[in-house]
Amino acid sequence: MMTSANSDAWVGLLPAGGSATRLQPLPCSKEILPIGFHTAANGRRHPKAVSHYLLEQYQQAGVSKTLIILKPGKWDIPAYYKSGEWLGLDLAYLIMSDPYGTPYTLDCAYPFLGGANVLLGFPDILLHPADAFVQIRQRLGNTGADVMLGVFPVDAAQASRVDLVAWDNHRDSRRDGNAQPIQQLVIKSPNSPLRESWIIAAWRPTFTQFMHEFLASDRPHRRTQPELPELYVGDVIQAAIAAGLQVQGHYFESGEFLDVGVPGALAAAYQRFGEA
Repeated sequence: MMTSANSDAWVGLLPAGGSATRLQPLPCSKEILPIGFHTAANGRRHPKAVSHYLLEQYQQAGVSKTLIILKPGKWDIPAYYKSGEWLGLDLAYLIMSDPYGTPYTLDCAYPFLGGANVLLGFPDILLHPADAFVQIRQRLGNTGADVMLGVFPVDAAQASRVDLVAWDNHRDSRRDGNAQPIQQLVIKSPNSPLRESWIIAAWRPTFTQFMHEFLASDRPHRRTQPELPELYVGDVIQAAIAAGLQVQGHYFESGEFLDVGVPGALAAAYQRFGEA
């Protein structure tokens, strides 16, 4: 059991358990679709996998290792990244088992975290600013929060696909760059007027333990009721708020993100990064 809430170690989690149903058929796993280019140590330019951007941002934020959690069959991901040595990263691979949603994918890492703090991003989302993980890691370290969410503005088209944020007491002082408490997450609601969403997260071992125990209680229901809807990470964060954990958000007022799992955004990413 994890007991330390003040670990100095940081681990990045990269969930790769999805099926990319909105993009099929694909010639490879969505996580290694080429978007733009990178320059290798020998000076040659090569196509850059979309998840490479996330790995670079983890590296910049000081993670000691990244755990990539795979759906069975997505063997092209470890075949591509291998040990991570060519990236200057330490990578390890885990195989997901319970197909009930991203929290179950992430929980596969529980036995291997060893009380480390966690950074979470999604391998098919491209972010600006590039140092967003650095900022939320610093915010978490400067507060007593259990979870620090990186919150970005969204438009009406994006709002139905994301977890929307309702700030505690509707505070506008968050816009000065300070982290602020989050009251509630509204999960993928097409009718909500809210226009800000969490896209990335940093958390302490207290939340890792909470999620593990929450899923241990949730799992038996899903095994006997397969018709239950998919569980989202936002559902677990909302349960943590209700249980009294401190969840705060750092708002990136000028932040942007592209979810390349959506065809239109994928086209926009090719246009933006194609010659980068």
